[in-house]
Amino acid sequence: GTIPMAAARQKILIVDDERRLADSLCDLLRQAGYEAVAAYTGREALDRLEAHPFPLVITDLRMDGMDGLALIAEIARRHPSTQMIVMTGYASTESAIAAVRCRVFDYLCKPFDFQTMRLAVEKAFQAIEAERLRQDTAAMLSHDMKIPLTSILGFAAMIYDRETGRIHERAAEFAETI
Repeated sequence: GTIPMAAARQKILIVDDERRLADSLCDLLRQAGYEAVAAYTGREALDRLEAHPFPLVITDLRMDGMDGLALIAEIARRHPSTQMIVMTGYASTESAIAAVRCRVFDYLCKPFDFQTMRLAVEKAFQAIEAERLRQDTAAMLSHDMKIPLTSILGFAAMIYDRETGRIHERAAEFAETI
């Protein structure tokens, strides 16, 4: 199949202390058209996130050193716009609740087939794009409203002089402009 153009720019950080699994997931995601990078510890993942933004992080929960729950909590705190997908061979209610609290986008139980992961990744990037569009639209609307509001406030302030209590001789013209 063809690689969608948008996927070529979509960066994913894979975090798993099982190097073989992290590397093979990176390879599969690269073949699907994504830019995938592996980190083998939570600390390495945080360092990579500080150096370069990744819109999506896929992490294992059980890892030596900093575990996945600590990692997702740190990512949620430091990089609130980063989406996360958690994968675990040890699903539990506690870890699922912790994942929800950290706004994890998806929670996959190992073993999973690659198609399941690819679908989760596609949906995560759709959510990322939807949020980007929402922010762009809000910024555009805010900008488009500030300009006329500034003009309205300026003309309104000129109609009446608070210090003298007098109405400006051009008040009707200012009101018309408003």
